[in-house]
Amino acid sequence: MLITGRAKYQLINEAAPGGENFDKFLGMLNDTSRRDITEGRKKSVQMSGVSAYSSEFEIISQEISLETAVSISEQILNNIKNKVKELNSEFIGHIKLSFAHKGNFVKGSVTSAHRIPEIEILKKEKSARSRVKVLSAVTLVPQDELIKAVDLAIKKQLEDRRLSFKKVVKNCPGYSRITVVS
Repeated sequence: MLITGRAKYQLINEAAPGGENFDKFLGMLNDTSRRDITEGRKKSVQMSGVSAYSSEFEIISQEISLETAVSISEQILNNIKNKVKELNSEFIGHIKLSFAHKGNFVKGSVTSAHRIPEIEILKKEKSARSRVKVLSAVTLVPQDELIKAVDLAIKKQLEDRRLSFKKVVKNCPGYSRITVVS
């Protein structure tokens, strides 16, 4: 089937922003082409030496001040950075954190072993749930060690502050299962 002009533009436009139709778009591609792309990406990631991991925790405790949310965010980023630095003293990459609580959104990031966390506070619509998310991609650190560093840093800070929380476990795209941790 040949898609020309405006129809092609609409399909790509609908597939890109929200991602709902992206799989449908990929399904239109040749299976061999898709397999080559997937294998190429895997090889590229392996060759680059970059490990990536994301983790999310829902906080059940209700009362958390903005100062506490900022402090927790900063400590989590520092703890992850320090652990990753032990494993690779010259790592580069990106460790990003978001802490959504009530009407506040704390954003933080670290981009290398020699940088301090940058924290930003934004206002947002009030949320019923408080969540801490960390996304990380760093060089020359084994993925299993990165996973341990991220999850341990988050758990330690939440436990030290005596906050009740659950780890959000992602099973399939678009679905989450929450496991009680503390």
